[in-house]
Amino acid sequence: MLRRKAVWMVFKKRIIIGGLPRSGSTLLRFLLDSSKDIIAGPETRFFLEPLYRHHLLEEKNSSTSQTLLNKLGIDKDKSIDIMHAAKHSIGAFDEIMREYAKAARVTKAAWAEKTPANCFHYHRLAAEDNNLYFISTVRNGLDVITSKRDEESKDYWCSVQRYNDTMRSIYSCTHNRHFILRYEQLVEFPEATLRSLFDFLGLFFEDKILEEYNKESMTRDLTKVNQPKLVNPIEKTWVNRYKDEKHKERVEEFLDNEEAVHWHTYSGYTLPE
Repeated sequence: MLRRKAVWMVFKKRIIIGGLPRSGSTLLRFLLDSSKDIIAGPETRFFLEPLYRHHLLEEKNSSTSQTLLNKLGIDKDKSIDIMHAAKHSIGAFDEIMREYAKAARVTKAAWAEKTPANCFHYHRLAAEDNNLYFISTVRNGLDVITSKRDEESKDYWCSVQRYNDTMRSIYSCTHNRHFILRYEQLVEFPEATLRSLFDFLGLFFEDKILEEYNKESMTRDLTKVNQPKLVNPIEKTWVNRYKDEKHKERVEEFLDNEEAVHWHTYSGYTLPE
């Protein structure tokens, strides 16, 4: 008599996180990953390409498997086998996250993948699996466009054009499982905001999430993310960087852009006086 091959873990929920850069998506990943139900590893950018493109990238040695090895520690040959056996990118990532969870020695009901540019691919991903959950992180646009790669850098992280393109994509998503998370609410009212988010996901919120989110684990490593604030408890003061006089010209560029002003106010933010 034939026996079914045992499946080590079956994910019940799948969460795609996208949105504005510098809007708390890494903080959110750490918070979700510290829950008992969600595994959310480092950013892989896996969903920025449909599955056939991953096949082509392997052939051209610009390999997805190398990224998955670097980010998740998944053996390259294993990743290649998974991608060639899957029907679409969501199915492939299910298997990738099973391998990742197995290595991390955790059993969880859901996975989350955080890559800000995921928001440009929501429509395609929903076509692969309409039961996905989508979370988009947004923030005061003036704080987004005045964020630098580090304190010494002269380069800003997010251009006004990227802000516009991202906001357009976020607000064009009408999927019934799309949650728009405002950074300011997350840092000012973290418990209430997370409870609302977990209710949306149909998962249980635990108080320990806020206490343990920045504790190092096999799936959370602060040394590998450019987020020095995350070593501390969440603070409501993590806002309004744009008010620093050194950003005056940058702020003026944003305010002179009609579309940027539209999305800023459309998303519920007020303009500076």
